[in-house]
Amino acid sequence: MRKYLLLTFALVFCMGAKAQFVIHTTDDKTVDVKGNLTPVTKDQATRFGGVRIDSVSSVERRPRITGEAIELSHNVAGIYFGDFWKEGYGDYYFILSNDSVGRAGADGDMVPRHEGGWLLYVDIWAALSKDHARPIVPEGKYTASPTRRNGAFTTEFSLAVQNRLHTDSGSLIRTVPFASGEMNVVHTGEGYDFTAHVTTTEGKTLDFHYAGPITMDDYSNDSTAVDSTVISGDVDIRPVLAQYMLYPGTKTDNYVLRLFDVSQVTDDGVHPAVPGMKLNMDLYTAKDSDLVGTYKVGTKKNNYSINEEPGVFFPGTKYATITLGSFCERVNKNLSVAYCSITGGTMTISKTDDGKYHVKADLLTDKGNKVTCDYTGDITAFQSAQ
Repeated sequence: MRKYLLLTFALVFCMGAKAQFVIHTTDDKTVDVKGNLTPVTKDQATRFGGVRIDSVSSVERRPRITGEAIELSHNVAGIYFGDFWKEGYGDYYFILSNDSVGRAGADGDMVPRHEGGWLLYVDIWAALSKDHARPIVPEGKYTASPTRRNGAFTTEFSLAVQNRLHTDSGSLIRTVPFASGEMNVVHTGEGYDFTAHVTTTEGKTLDFHYAGPITMDDYSNDSTAVDSTVISGDVDIRPVLAQYMLYPGTKTDNYVLRLFDVSQVTDDGVHPAVPGMKLNMDLYTAKDSDLVGTYKVGTKKNNYSINEEPGVFFPGTKYATITLGSFCERVNKNLSVAYCSITGGTMTISKTDDGKYHVKADLLTDKGNKVTCDYTGDITAFQSAQ
C-alpha cells in the first residue's frame, strides 16, 4: 500500500501570492472568482470563471481577505483503504484542487499548474463504508492527529501544495504541512460540503472549502487490489509526440528519447501532464552522430553504469520508488504513476524519404512482457545538456 504524497522542493523563485479575482464583463457586470482563474473550454467556447472570453473586459487581481476560504473546485483523485490495520475503522484519502494538475521533478510529483493554484491532500480515518465498492466519507468533524485514530485527519498524510509563482522559467512550488486544525464533512445532494480550518507548522491559519462529488478507488482489500505503481502486461504505445535530450560524451553521445501518446507534457518535458503513457529510451550513439541505428540492451558494469558503446541502451533499473534508464511510465486516471523497466529486445530508428524518423521497437520488460512501438514523425530536441 502506498499513498501518493507531494514533497516537491525544486523552488525557483522566492515570492508568493494569495489571490482571488474579479472579472469585469463587456456589459459592465462583475463576477467574483474565489478560486484560481484558469481557462475552461466547453461547447467550443473558452470561459474564465464561467464568463466567455469574448465577454471579458478586464480581470482584477485582489489579495485574498484574511480568513476567507480558499475555494477548491474539483476532486483530483481518491483512494479508500478500508480497515487496513484491522482496527475497526477505515482510511479515506483524497485530493482536492482549484487548478489543473501537472507533474514536476524527477519523481513526477503532482503540482498545481498555475500561479495561485492549490492541491489539498486529506487523510481521514472514520467509520467503515457500508459499500466498499462505492466508498462514502462519513459525515462529521475530524480533528488533527499525528497518527491515525477514528475521527481524525492525520498531519502525516494531510497537507497542501501551492503554486506561488509561475513564469516561463518555471514555478515556485511550496508544500504546506499542518500542525493542527479541524475538517468538517457534510453530505449534500451534489455530494459533499467540505471545509478545513488548519494551522500550518509555521503558525499560519488556512481555510479551505469544497462543494461537489468525491470519488475514490477501492483498495479496501490491498492483497487483491491491482498495484497502480506497476505496469503489468504487454504495452503497445502509439506516440503522438517525440522529443530527445542530448548528453554529449567524450567517445559516445547519450540520447534520452521520450515518446508520448499524449500531447500535453510537463514544462520540463519529462512526464505526461495528463493520464497517458511515455516510452523513455536511454540510447548511446557514436560521437557526433544521429539517432539512426539499431539498439539492444547494454552490458552493465554495476548498478549505475554500463559499457558505453554505440548501439546500446541503458536497461531500466529501479531506484527506491522511481525507475531510471529505459522504461515505460504511465500516468493513471487517478494521477498516480506506474512504471515497467525495459531490459531486452531491440529498437530501430531510421529515416524516411521525406526526412521523418521511423521508430520501430520490439522490447521486453524485466517481467517478460512485450513493449512495442511504431512511430513515424519528427523527433525534436527538447534542450541540450551541454
